[in-house]
Amino acid sequence: MPILMRKPSRNSYKKEPLNKGLALRALLIILIPLLMAISPIGQSTDSTSLLTAKNSAQGSITTITMTFKEKPPHKGYFNSGEFAFFNTGTDTYTALVGTDLYAKGGRQLIEVSLGDEVGARRRYYPIDVSGGEFGFESFTVAKKMVTPPSKTKSRIAEERKLVRGLTSKATEKKLWHGAFELPTNNGDVSSAFGTNRVLNGTKRYRHNGLDLRGQTGKTVFASNKGRVVMTKALYISGNTIAIDHGLGLYTMYSHLSKMTVKVGDVVDKGTVIGEIGATGRVTGPHLHWVAKINGATVSPLELIEATRLISG
Repeated sequence: MPILMRKPSRNSYKKEPLNKGLALRALLIILIPLLMAISPIGQSTDSTSLLTAKNSAQGSITTITMTFKEKPPHKGYFNSGEFAFFNTGTDTYTALVGTDLYAKGGRQLIEVSLGDEVGARRRYYPIDVSGGEFGFESFTVAKKMVTPPSKTKSRIAEERKLVRGLTSKATEKKLWHGAFELPTNNGDVSSAFGTNRVLNGTKRYRHNGLDLRGQTGKTVFASNKGRVVMTKALYISGNTIAIDHGLGLYTMYSHLSKMTVKVGDVVDKGTVIGEIGATGRVTGPHLHWVAKINGATVSPLELIEATRLISG
C-alpha cells in the first residue's frame, strides 16, 4: 500500500530494520515524476492496459478504468486502503478509489496488482491530493452533546469503533447497479459535506456527510441495492442504518425517527428503509447521509456523479 516513510526517532533508528517495501514506495514517489517526462505513467508499454485518473481532493472519488484483453486486474491499494475492480464492458474493468475527508495532501501513489500470485506484476500511478474547500457552520446544541459525561464518552468510542469495523470490510460481490440516487424525495441540502462544524462556539470536526432537509416522518429510500448490516440507535447519529453495497462501498442514513428494515435484508434502489427524524445530536429533523469507500469517507454527491459517469 502506498505509504510515505516517517522519520524514525533518534532512539529507534538503530533498532528498526529497513522496511524494503516502504523504501521502494518512497523512492517511487520521487522517481515517477521524473520518469513521466520520458514516458507517460498513465499509459503502459503493454498495449492491453490503459489507466485514466484525475487529481484528487479530500473527500473526493477517483475513477480508474483499465482495459485488458487477457487477465483482468486483481486489486489495488491507495492511502492505506484496498480497492477492487469490477467489469464495466468488454475487457474493461473499473474501480472507485476514495480519498478520505482527512487524507494528507501531496503526491501519493495508486498501486495496482495485476494478479493474485506471488510476484505478480504491479503498476504505480501518481496522484496529487489537495485539501478540500470547506466552509464553516455554527450550531448551538445541548451541552451534554458536546461534552458528554465519561460513561457516555465510552459509549461513543465503542459506537465509532463498531462503525469503522463494519465499513472497513469489503465483501467480494458488487451488489449495486447503475447510478446512486438521493435517498429522499426532497433533495434540499441543509448542510454540505465537509463543512467545519463549530458547536457552542468551539470548532469540533468536519461534517462527514450530507444533510437533507425533511419533516419528521418523511420517507427515506435506499440509494442503491445492497445488504443492511446495521440498524442501531447511536448516541451522536441517532437511529442509523448502514447498507453494504459490495466491494467496500457503504452508505449510512442517520437521525431517523423510524427504521423499517433489519440486519440481513437485501434492499433494492428506492426501497423504503425508514423515516426522517431528529434522533441523536441534532437541531431539528433531517437526514444525515454518509458514503464510505474502503473505509474512506467521501462526498455522497461525488458518489452519485462517479457512478452516473461509469453507468453511461
